[in-house]
Amino acid sequence: MPTKPNRKQPGRRPRARELTMTRRDLAQELQNRVGRSRAAGEMLEYVQTMIDCLADALAEGRHIEFRDFGVFSTVERKARIGRNPRRPGDLFAIPARRVIKFKPARKLLARIEDGQAKGKTR
Repeated sequence: MPTKPNRKQPGRRPRARELTMTRRDLAQELQNRVGRSRAAGEMLEYVQTMIDCLADALAEGRHIEFRDFGVFSTVERKARIGRNPRRPGDLFAIPARRVIKFKPARKLLARIEDGQAKGKTR
């Protein structure tokens, strides 16, 4: 039986490794900046605990505000009718749902713009 040629799968392109920060990378960076000799697993546990706390607060519908960084909040999206772009006659219901919204602070936006001006991105 002949095999199918390799086709690209639709969807999101993978990011380059150096452009992605993982939990482990964040824990390592924290350990380097704090300068304390903590076990790597312990710092990773702190990062995971912080992520869990943030997720719990968002699940409860609370806002999370970090000065000079931004605000995370949940927003309720209304139910609506959607269309299939390939067959505009096909209508379907899109249910209401809660989504996470992030509004960056002015200082963070300025820092990002400054980094782009210096050529620090890709």
